[in-house]
Amino acid sequence: MIKQDHSAFMPGILEVTERAPNPVAWVLPIVLMVLFLVAALWAWMSEVAIVSPTQGTLVPTGKVKVIQPFEIGVVREINVRDGQRVKAGDLLIVLDGTDSTADLTRTEQDLASTGLKLARLNALLADINKPASHFLPPAEASERQAIAEFDAMIGQARAQQQRVETLEQEILQLRAVRDGIAVSIDRVEAILPLITERVEGRRSLASDGYATRTSLLELEQELVERQQERRQLQFDLQKANADIAMAQERLQSTVADFEESLFDERARLDQEYGSLVQERIKAERRRDQQVLRSPIDGVVQELVVTTIGGVVEAAQTLMKIVPDDSKLVAEVKLANRDAGFVDIGQKTRIKVETFEFTKFGAIDGTVIDVSPDAVIDEKLGPVYLAKVELAQQYLTVRGREAPLQSGMTVTADIQTGERRLLEYVLGPMLRYRDESLRER
Repeated sequence: MIKQDHSAFMPGILEVTERAPNPVAWVLPIVLMVLFLVAALWAWMSEVAIVSPTQGTLVPTGKVKVIQPFEIGVVREINVRDGQRVKAGDLLIVLDGTDSTADLTRTEQDLASTGLKLARLNALLADINKPASHFLPPAEASERQAIAEFDAMIGQARAQQQRVETLEQEILQLRAVRDGIAVSIDRVEAILPLITERVEGRRSLASDGYATRTSLLELEQELVERQQERRQLQFDLQKANADIAMAQERLQSTVADFEESLFDERARLDQEYGSLVQERIKAERRRDQQVLRSPIDGVVQELVVTTIGGVVEAAQTLMKIVPDDSKLVAEVKLANRDAGFVDIGQKTRIKVETFEFTKFGAIDGTVIDVSPDAVIDEKLGPVYLAKVELAQQYLTVRGREAPLQSGMTVTADIQTGERRLLEYVLGPMLRYRDESLRER
């Protein structure tokens, strides 16, 4: 039997009082309240990570070799490309070596010339009469230079020999004159006793009247003349001996002065030769420095030279060679508001901008270093540097391992702590309330 609902025909107020209430009206608030309480409890008990996002680049941990020219130069050859693997000693870049080669050539020519002069001096000092047998030209000297220096040596030796021979001939002549004077003295001294005896005999005869006084005077005059002749000859003998001594001194002085000049010139040239040797070493080093080679086995990174004929400055960084055994770390910049919360050992997620992390994923990492002092960044101002160790050195791209490279830009999300989800939700409202209460 169907129960009829007569409330539909009642007045409105009686209809409300007589009809049974709809269950939805009281169940829905209860359900919403329960859901709110469950959500609040879940928000209170659940924790979310506090992340400090930072930007940075991948840098090697090993001793990266910076390739720099020693002086300004023009690029003639570029033998590598960015990312290329090289061995120690491999040719990287060749600069124009025209000036350095010219300096080296000029220095070597000066060395050859100075070496020839030293060979000439050594030969003359060894034997002035036979210098040719002692002449040893340096190997770097050309045949033309050696012949010219040999001729100069022979001419110098002959000139000295002529000077010596002239003085020796003069001494021989002076000795001949001296010997003639000595003979004359001997002759006069041999005659003087005879004349003296004749004078004494004539004087005795003249006193007895057997000889004239005139004849006596003639003999006495002859005796005086012979005595004067002897004195003159003795004076001439002394002068001849003095002339010989002076000539011998001139000979000795000529020989000594010549040898002294040779020694002085050799000492000067020895010093000059030593300086030229050092200049050659510098010139060779400068020439070699125009050819830039890899000092280690590694990978070329940050190559900035791409133009043949381009000009590079002294000490300009042309590229870097990252050692093969060097691992990459993320070097990131921390803002002041985050630096106080970042500490060694904190977990990090590294997103490499080269590889879209939504497709290829991110890399786990750990903070291994935080700089104690801030550095100035041109764009960000004062920042702190942190280094993050990577769990792996590659990302899997299309089924293969793509190695990471130095210089790649990364985003590092450093987990600095945890907080309740409720704090995360209420935080903006509480901060707004706090700030609004301080406004005038």
